[in-house]
Amino acid sequence: MEMPSRPSWWARNWIWFIPVTVIGLFVMCAGCFGGIFYIAITAIKASTPYKDALAYVSADADVAAALGSPIKADWWAFGSVSEGTAGGRAELIFGVSGPNGSGVVEALSEKQGGTWVFKHMSVQPTAGGPTIELVAQPDESGGSHGGDDDSDGSS
Repeated sequence: MEMPSRPSWWARNWIWFIPVTVIGLFVMCAGCFGGIFYIAITAIKASTPYKDALAYVSADADVAAALGSPIKADWWAFGSVSEGTAGGRAELIFGVSGPNGSGVVEALSEKQGGTWVFKHMSVQPTAGGPTIELVAQPDESGGSHGGDDDSDGSS
């Protein structure tokens, strides 16, 4: 008498193996992307330009009037910080909040002579209202307002 053959492992287990594999791959990919995201935000928040910008915003009376005091950083921060031997540049966008509301900080900083100098910084309250300009943005043409421009059209 011949015994009936047992179905293969795949025939018995495919119904749970495929969903578990797909979900497992999704979780691993999400974990990798989440880890990269966390490392990037942590690196930005550890940078000198970010710390200086947060201190500048926290100490400003206009920001305190709009958002309340104390001002605290939100969990997120985006942008770029590049630093070399000749200098550096940082473009940052991050959230801040206080007891009366929250806002978004935009900061542009350049490293000159070993010191980070803000070229532009503003806070836009999320509830609306005017943008609080903390450091005036350079004019759109990229030129200065000094006496060496050719704004009169002469050569």
